[in-house]
Amino acid sequence: MNTKKNVKEWIMNAPEYIIQRSQVMVHLHLNEVPYDIPVTLKQEIFKRLERMHWNLYPEWRNQRIHKYFANHLNVSPENLAIGKGMTLLLRSLFDLLINPFDSLLILNPEYEYINTLAEMYQLETTALSFERNFNYPIDDIVDNLKNNSFDLVYFSNPNNPTGAMLNPSKLKKILSVTKCPVIIDECYAPFAENNMQPLLSEHSNLVIIRSLASEYGVASARLGYILADNEIISGLKKILSPFLLDVFSEVIVTVLIEYREQLFLRTQRIKQIREFVLKKLREMEILTTYPSQGNYIVIQFPFNANDVRDWYLEKNILVKSLGHYPDLAQMIRVTISDEESMKIFLKATIEIIKEKMKDFY
Repeated sequence: MNTKKNVKEWIMNAPEYIIQRSQVMVHLHLNEVPYDIPVTLKQEIFKRLERMHWNLYPEWRNQRIHKYFANHLNVSPENLAIGKGMTLLLRSLFDLLINPFDSLLILNPEYEYINTLAEMYQLETTALSFERNFNYPIDDIVDNLKNNSFDLVYFSNPNNPTGAMLNPSKLKKILSVTKCPVIIDECYAPFAENNMQPLLSEHSNLVIIRSLASEYGVASARLGYILADNEIISGLKKILSPFLLDVFSEVIVTVLIEYREQLFLRTQRIKQIREFVLKKLREMEILTTYPSQGNYIVIQFPFNANDVRDWYLEKNILVKSLGHYPDLAQMIRVTISDEESMKIFLKATIEIIKEKMKDFY
């Protein structure tokens, strides 16, 4: 007998997110931090895990680690929710803050998972375009918020994939003209000049979401957190499991905070490498680069982005094509990795220009 499976057709037909990996390739397509945490820190984590009771549930609401992490961030524990993975936290925020057929304001291009959520909730989405050189269209954003009733605003900041940055004064202007929740995704803020946390006390509709993957270089741990008004955090914790984190995650967070100064040095090094790579790329006049405050950069070639991606692939380098975004048909996104990987990338870029772009000389 046939059974009815109520699986949403659009989900089954949606493209699957596939990650390429190979031991012989330079991976510059996933925005990963290139440096693993030191072995001494791993040993400290394992040592503390040995003292934990694995047969018992974690502390209810993980109150101890929330208090400890909140103290580190200089916020109240009532304004903090730690959870497993950015996508889960973001999905939970959508569950809490919006209903099907609500209206959403975003920018184009934007973090791809937002489009999945918008379709999942059948949202009426308004996507505004960046100004020249990926400058935030502040006047356009403000006008739209004044003239329309939106239920939710979402910006990644630095923007993913461009690395463009919205500064606090401009965000304050946006927050002042709307009462709806404004989610600022600060996943890559550790590589930026500033963040929006100081605005939290002034604007109860501001929601900040962050990832420990970029902040501490532990993408494998799938840890993130949200800073928001206590009413939002209270509602969010009712949606999430009462055991938000397992004991392994609690130990990892504790150790990372204790050794944060040591780990911060890696972030500073990545920023230095980013500026060095941008300087070298600007010397290649055939390319166009854009300022970035993420651990990635956008490069525009005079060719189709998918072709460029394939050319790097021939040289065992994985980069991300942005050709699926409107108006980014000739752009790729490149993660800033360690010195050796970026030397290989720059060498390959010169070779590609010589091999594929002779007609431009």
